[in-house]
Amino acid sequence: MLHRMDEPTPQVVTTTGATPPAPTRARRSWPFVAAAVALSAYWPWLWSRAFGSITALAVIGKQGGPATDSFVHDFPHGFRFAGLGHDGRYFYTIARHPFDFSLLRQRIPITSYRYRRILYPLLAGRLAPHGGTALLLAFVLVSLVGVGIGAWAMTRFPRAPRWLPIIVAADPGVAVALCFTLGDALATGLALAAFAVMFRRRWAVATLLVVLACLTRETSLLAALCLATWPGIPRRARVTLAIVPCATYGAWAVLVAHLTRSSVFAAPDGGLFTFPLGGWAHGTHALLDLLIPLGLVAVLVAALASRHRSPLPVRLYIGATTVMLICSTRAITDQWIDSSRVVAVALPLAVWVLAQRPRARAYPVVRPGVQTTPDLAPDAPSAPTPA
Repeated sequence: MLHRMDEPTPQVVTTTGATPPAPTRARRSWPFVAAAVALSAYWPWLWSRAFGSITALAVIGKQGGPATDSFVHDFPHGFRFAGLGHDGRYFYTIARHPFDFSLLRQRIPITSYRYRRILYPLLAGRLAPHGGTALLLAFVLVSLVGVGIGAWAMTRFPRAPRWLPIIVAADPGVAVALCFTLGDALATGLALAAFAVMFRRRWAVATLLVVLACLTRETSLLAALCLATWPGIPRRARVTLAIVPCATYGAWAVLVAHLTRSSVFAAPDGGLFTFPLGGWAHGTHALLDLLIPLGLVAVLVAALASRHRSPLPVRLYIGATTVMLICSTRAITDQWIDSSRVVAVALPLAVWVLAQRPRARAYPVVRPGVQTTPDLAPDAPSAPTPA
């Protein structure tokens, strides 16, 4: 097609209001990121106030055995729950003595399994190496960093409503992690960030984030395998995303088993997986412990059935974690506290799928020498193309 030299060459431009430029979106979303972090900080404060002591954050039980020795040494009169308590006692012990493997073998059952989740207690322990109240606050700080990373990640998802970061703070699994001194808040933030950067095809950064997430909670390996199916990335990216996190975690698991002189296949009593709904059928019959997991499953299934556009890896991950929750043993499904942790990453992804803003219509704009076409990819910049 020929044009006169004094006439402008027609260009194809995209006009849409579906997705603002990245800087604009960041400016509009940061209040919700800050609100998510503030709301998350409220959960441990509320938990501590309910029991009258910040030591309640470790959820140490009176029958916790040798795993409570480090806590009792630092807090002789600290608050202790009836029964065994929760996994916070293991993280506290590892944070106080991260490289004393002979002591860890004596105080932590299934040492190799617990010690694989090293990143969370290691970061908190380096912030407060002398333990005590400072260590409990360090655990909260590391978890809040995870919430901040996850909340920021939700602002990077295309067509995401501005309020979406709040979902990270309202995630039951994240709230439990903040109140029980668990690493799930950090793992959730890292995994969500890995999904977010993949929308810009930054697969090297996503690989690093997933590796860190796997060293915080081993179920993040699912995210690595799902991200490897991301459409449009080169083969080397798929291999890297699938192999590097698995190889790193596998090597760490073997090293930990050697250092702690325990089996690399060690698992908690009762196992982790069983036949579908088996853990629920033989687990607790408390109404709350059934309603919350069922509600979470309903949200995940609704996202899988939604017609809103979402990448295949997101749907694969939501589906995989749904199956994992349905097939969890009684050790996990007995309380909603542990059930919600299984799908802590999948829940914000599912809410994003359901809450996507509709794609805006593009209308022709009459300008001299310029013609417009419908917006085929509102989340990616369009380059001018000669007619």
